[in-house]
Amino acid sequence: MNLNWLKIFALITALFPAAAGPWGCGTATDTTMPETTLTAKPSNPSNSSTATFEFQCDLSDCDFECRMDSDIWSPCTSPAVYPGLANGSHSFKVRALNSGNIPDPTPEFYVWSIAT
Repeated sequence: MNLNWLKIFALITALFPAAAGPWGCGTATDTTMPETTLTAKPSNPSNSSTATFEFQCDLSDCDFECRMDSDIWSPCTSPAVYPGLANGSHSFKVRALNSGNIPDPTPEFYVWSIAT
């Protein structure tokens, strides 16, 4: 099969859009780092087994991931509500992701205790 360089370039950029680089043929990736702010959280200590967190991002287009205690990061929205938590110490993390899915390198973190 005899392909000239333009066909090869077209094939590569169709399969891997980011490979188009500065020629403008690929999809631009947002590299602006988001900053996450935790705006509401449970009192510490708390007498409620339900925790509600509110948060925001400094960019106009952010998604969020949350992590309760030792759970894995998972998509979330504000407010994030966690019912049925046991007595004891808990930790919550939230991070914003920019439009290129790059996460805030410094997630918000909160530790509190529940005693019902």
